[in-house]
Amino acid sequence: MQRNQISKKWVPWIVLLVILAAILALTSYYVDYLWYHSVEYTQVFVKTLLSKIATGIGIFALVFVILRLNAWVTVKKTKNAPSRERWVLDEETGNARMMQVPNLLASMLNGKYSSWIITGICVVLALLISVGMSSQWLLVQQFFHQVDFGITDPLFHHDVRFYFFSLPFLKILYELIFLTVVVGLIFSALLYSAAGI
Repeated sequence: MQRNQISKKWVPWIVLLVILAAILALTSYYVDYLWYHSVEYTQVFVKTLLSKIATGIGIFALVFVILRLNAWVTVKKTKNAPSRERWVLDEETGNARMMQVPNLLASMLNGKYSSWIITGICVVLALLISVGMSSQWLLVQQFFHQVDFGITDPLFHHDVRFYFFSLPFLKILYELIFLTVVVGLIFSALLYSAAGI
């Protein structure tokens, strides 16, 4: 009962903290909107904001799918984690003997709410990565709306637009996938170690 009262005591503070963080995050967008509106370029602000949101959602979806599939495979592999053998002191006789001890963390990974907890962790990780990478919205726009320069590179026979628009986008895409793989490997290693494998 005491623990439940403590957790209920913190709920309003957490809600207040989330509201304050949202206000701080939205303040800069509101100031930008007021400035764009004052110079009659509201459509530029809206297009920029929608590009940032679309880039963030696309990155979030890609990262979440990769991390969740990785976690699903990891949990499936750890489902039948073996019990550990440990020396246990027998209280009646006072002798130590080898005994099978069930792996509690592995059973927690296969518990009732484990799928929700792992999905929540994947959502948080995907949000962190997508918020950081959504600042690259301009590269995404340049990639999807590129035009030819009319000048061909003499060495690789690409139009120069490849070096201005495609190559930076591919570099950011490579960094995103590399970061996602590294985070997925760390997350899988933590799940494997929790399962005792």
